Amino acid sequence: MPVVVPFFGSNPLSIVLAEPVVMINDCPDDTIAHTLHGILEYVLTKPTTVTQISIKLVGKLRMMWPDGLGRGGSRTLHDKVLHEQKHVLQSWPEGQLLEPGLHRWTFDFFIPSEIIETIEDNYTQVYYYLSAAVRRVTTFQPNLRSRQNLLILRTHSLAGQALMRPMLIDTSTSVQRTIDECDVTACLEKPATSSGTQIPITVHIQPHGKELFLEAISVIVTERRTYRFLGDQMQRTDENNFKLTLISGTNMADPAFGIQDVPETQLRKLLTAKNAHVAMNAPFQYRLILALPCCPHLNHSTQCPFISITHHLHIEIDVSHCTIPTSSPSLTPSSSFSFLPSTASPASPVESRKVLHMELPLTVLDCRLKEDANFLPTYAEALTMSNSDVMGSPESAAGIFRCPCYLDYCKNRRNANQWPDINPENFRNRSLHTNRISLNEPPPYDDGVRIPP
Repeated sequence: MPVVVPFFGSNPLSIVLAEPVVMINDCPDDTIAHTLHGILEYVLTKPTTVTQISIKLVGKLRMMWPDGLGRGGSRTLHDKVLHEQKHVLQSWPEGQLLEPGLHRWTFDFFIPSEIIETIEDNYTQVYYYLSAAVRRVTTFQPNLRSRQNLLILRTHSLAGQALMRPMLIDTSTSVQRTIDECDVTACLEKPATSSGTQIPITVHIQPHGKELFLEAISVIVTERRTYRFLGDQMQRTDENNFKLTLISGTNMADPAFGIQDVPETQLRKLLTAKNAHVAMNAPFQYRLILALPCCPHLNHSTQCPFISITHHLHIEIDVSHCTIPTSSPSLTPSSSFSFLPSTASPASPVESRKVLHMELPLTVLDCRLKEDANFLPTYAEALTMSNSDVMGSPESAAGIFRCPCYLDYCKNRRNANQWPDINPENFRNRSLHTNRISLNEPPPYDDGVRIPP
């Protein structure tokens, strides 16, 4: 009687991970190793003799140097193995005949917290993958191999503590500048945020007198990348500037004072033009929601021996002050020793402009580390939205465009959760190493529910 096996594609050897992404905490005191669970599946349509089943975790570095490396600059690529672990799941020195059907082996890899996360820069890539191999006896059947990519992301320790204890830790950072015309305070609510998300900034300007005008507000994210090649002591530095666009602005002033809102057209002109000329008859206190670029343009912050990527938020506020100089009459002596006032033209107003520069450190996380609190819809919206709408829609409930890599990340996580046999019990059951399992459907839900009398 023929054996019926499910269709798993052209490669009968596949790697299934319980979670395709590994989260590493960015905390110096965190020495706990993270565990990567998975199952190696081998589908056979006829009896096959094998000698060994193995799997290994590999992390590699690839750097590109356009100027060249070594003598004469003949080499432009540098490859290096950063991390490697290998597990022999099962071995038979004299060979073992495996029956047709589905065979499974579970595996675990312990990933240390000091491991370098995945980096996808244009000139430097750090990538990880799992490679499985099945050694067969006969020469007519070569060794079978399979590969599965792995994503390792590093979270921010301060942001994680703020999510766990929001009442104890204030993650906001602020900077102040004082001139004769006004006092300026800029506050960054979240110093650690993901690329492709919204970043809130509060700007408070307190004028000291009249005839003060706000001309422009410029918010720029500066990315500085430093590449190092330790072998030849080479170093290269690049820098990019990204001007942030305004999504919305909210007046934070107390309504009891009766301060009128700045029209939206003038508010947008402040961040796009250089001569908005907004009169400041009252304190200006607005919460500006800006959009960060997506990861194809903006890399995440990292500190490694071979690459360093840092980000800073530059805020420039341009103000102008009009003053009318007081004209004193010019006195001319006459022959009769009397002083007569001369005719004087009225004084024209004098405009003086000043630009205030402020800088705040910013930690940019990977776009796949978006905070769930920023995208959770309300209860009424959740009842009308499907799972694909929440996880895979081009725009979230907050109106933020999600970059393609984040959509692929959500798709891979949904595909991993659709496997019915992937649950913690499978990883605790070590009998899967040697026994073939049957693809029986689970019992109905009603069979496991007992209603008390």
